[in-house]
Amino acid sequence: RSRFARTTPVATQVMTVRFYHGWGDLTLKPVAQQQFEYSLMTAHGGVVSTGDQVNVDGTLHDEAYRDFHRAITYVDERRAIIAGTESCREIVCLIPDDCLDDDALLGFEKMAVELKWQADYLQECDIERIFDYQLAVLPDGLQFGDHALETISRFVRQGGKLLVSGGLDEHSPLFELTGSRSHGLSRHRTGHLDAAGSDLPGLPRLPLLLGGPLALTEPT
Repeated sequence: RSRFARTTPVATQVMTVRFYHGWGDLTLKPVAQQQFEYSLMTAHGGVVSTGDQVNVDGTLHDEAYRDFHRAITYVDERRAIIAGTESCREIVCLIPDDCLDDDALLGFEKMAVELKWQADYLQECDIERIFDYQLAVLPDGLQFGDHALETISRFVRQGGKLLVSGGLDEHSPLFELTGSRSHGLSRHRTGHLDAAGSDLPGLPRLPLLLGGPLALTEPT
């Protein structure tokens, strides 16, 4: 969430919780994990907030608040080197303004983490800022308006790279940018992507296993 918020022009407050899974499970994250989360929020320009929940008798856990204090003190002591930093603007994930598909964004986030990509999120209303980046990613199945599609096309024609996951409608204005001809979907549900020779950062040199519907395309 803080990664998304850092590209917005407004002040943000980012909340985490002391629990592992969610409200009320009464677990307590290690101090090291809290230090990492608070540092990340601060580095992304957010105000740190952490959530707790009272016991049924109205009491709180003293141990939890001792850990909160240790984690916040850790960030305060390093604020000079954490706060006010900016990300390296290389890769951006594009998000429609009305996006409600957390699964698509979570899929991109997992991919970025596994590939060790430094990536931003950019909403459709800020699409003109796409030119600040080298690679733009369209996650699975997200739909964009005409202005956004035209801007993305302009970005590619001016040398930007575009990575589309989840397939692309052959009638989309972006399809011609792929330099390919569509032959529909494969009857097979699994396949491999050979990344050898690709200049995308962080891709392993071994074939990547793909699952789900596979689009059949032919270079033109």
